[in-house]
Amino acid sequence: MLVFHLINPKAVRAALEKGLRLENHGALSGDETILETNQFLDELRPARIRRYGVGRQKCLYMYYSSDGNIHDIRSGKFLSLSEWAAGNDTKTILAVTVDPALAYVSNLDAYDHVCQAIKRGQDANNLARQYWDGVLALSEFDQHYSYRQNAFFRNPSAPNNLPVTYHRIEVMLTRNVPPEAISVFDS
Repeated sequence: MLVFHLINPKAVRAALEKGLRLENHGALSGDETILETNQFLDELRPARIRRYGVGRQKCLYMYYSSDGNIHDIRSGKFLSLSEWAAGNDTKTILAVTVDPALAYVSNLDAYDHVCQAIKRGQDANNLARQYWDGVLALSEFDQHYSYRQNAFFRNPSAPNNLPVTYHRIEVMLTRNVPPEAISVFDS
């Protein structure tokens, strides 16, 4: 499955030669609130999540795509790749091929709720549980959700214990990406 990754133009050569490593940090990794939220969430990971090596502090973040469009995490809408690329002119866009059984989808709205509670000094334990309850393997997400009316809705045939909707999602990879799975997206 094809997903996308934004990278500093200076790091493209290394990514194409050595791949993407879990040690690489994203554009927001220096934000103190995000660091604190990621640490808090990782401390509360349930066993089913730990078993698969999923964690906020050690993964690669990607953008979900489907049918030639990309899911924009700012608006929650699907945009054509060229339209999305036009809004990301300071970064280089990498197209990355991943195994959907080894990638995970998380709910950015649930993440933001945890982040806001931490900022306000509120108890975020229940919000953290809700966040982790919504983390699914990408293969499971693709099987059980359909995009319509600016959101991903659970299909009628999906298990009832899955979240009903997702508005903004991100893809988390728990493995390094080899160079042969990466190409530069040329809009």
